[in-house]
Amino acid sequence: MTRGRTHRRKRRRREGKRRFLSAWELRTVARSLKGPPREVGIAGARWSVARIHRFLRKRFGIKLSPRYSVRRLRQAKIRIKLTRAREPRLSPRALAELRRALRRPPSAFGLAGDRWSRHRIALLIERRFKRRFTPAYAGRVARRLRGHGLGPSTERRLTLAQAHLLQQMLLGPPPPDHAALTRRDVALLIERRFGVRYHSQSIPALLRRWKITYICSPAPVGDPRPNTEQLNALARALKSPPALSGIAAPRWNQRTIASWLDQHSALRYPIRGLYRRLNRWGVFPNRAAVGGACALTLHQREEVKKVMAAPPRQCGYCARRWSRASVARLILDRFGICYSPASIPHLLRSLGVSLRAVRSVPNARASSPASGAHQLTATDVSHPPRPRLPHPRPASSHLASAGACCSRRVSRRAS
Repeated sequence: MTRGRTHRRKRRRREGKRRFLSAWELRTVARSLKGPPREVGIAGARWSVARIHRFLRKRFGIKLSPRYSVRRLRQAKIRIKLTRAREPRLSPRALAELRRALRRPPSAFGLAGDRWSRHRIALLIERRFKRRFTPAYAGRVARRLRGHGLGPSTERRLTLAQAHLLQQMLLGPPPPDHAALTRRDVALLIERRFGVRYHSQSIPALLRRWKITYICSPAPVGDPRPNTEQLNALARALKSPPALSGIAAPRWNQRTIASWLDQHSALRYPIRGLYRRLNRWGVFPNRAAVGGACALTLHQREEVKKVMAAPPRQCGYCARRWSRASVARLILDRFGICYSPASIPHLLRSLGVSLRAVRSVPNARASSPASGAHQLTATDVSHPPRPRLPHPRPASSHLASAGACCSRRVSRRAS
């Protein structure tokens, strides 16, 4: 009891130290909360915790967390009533049409399945009446109509004969590669043999319902790992473009590799962290080639390289030298491809071209004054300019300056 009182006392002290609103500001907040948020410059039709926090920070400079701000306002005896967004309503004519539609099977409207579910009713409402409902609200609307035929989420159930056959399959000799089937294996077996889909978590209840005494083995920890044959096939696929493996992508990346594993090996992995998995498996993709494909063709890139060898004024641009913006403008005018100026250096590096200032020789500048007009041109990256090092000062000058400083200090002390 004493410890709880101490914590409450400390919390009151912290709350008292934090700056909050005065009485006049609290009255202003109370008046503002009576109207919609857009009247005080906050986007939205109704108040929420985040919008109240945004209003306090924008109007009064209160830097507290959203929930803590609402709690302090309620402690200050300000009434805050937060309402949820209402679902769009259907007209009586649309409800009558929906009642007639729900008497027919979902396949009559292009939906998969023989029985109605909340998700299928929401899809039907969105397609027929252009209203987007959540599946939960669509189920409530269907229950109000009555006679909707809304059944359980399972499409079909096992019959008595199928249950006896499943019992013979499970209690018979186990397959050679498995000591016992897991819940997921039993669900896949039922789906492939009888065409009835069950979730893996509902398998124990299914076995108890049909009084099948079978103990499923625990699921292995972690995701399944591809076998040696699948890893070799993946390594061979990564050496060729994705288009040869049926993947519509210019280059390999984590997303395309996950799609290949799903299509060819029936293994699903999260996209993030897939490179680490491949490294643990001994498969090393070419990470240097990962990225977006260049929008320019080889001929267009060579043309850009030739055009940049001349000053921009010869190409019809008023700029004195090539820049990121001018190169992006050149590509847009000639080929109709929009490049961001920030991506131009990466494109030029792939072409072996760089923008650098040309230091002309003094004799050449004197002989041809127009040679210094184009100060920035495209040059080859393979021969970068040698940096000019500062000329070192002779040691005698350093000694002379040090002696002069010492003589000044001695003269000052003597005076």
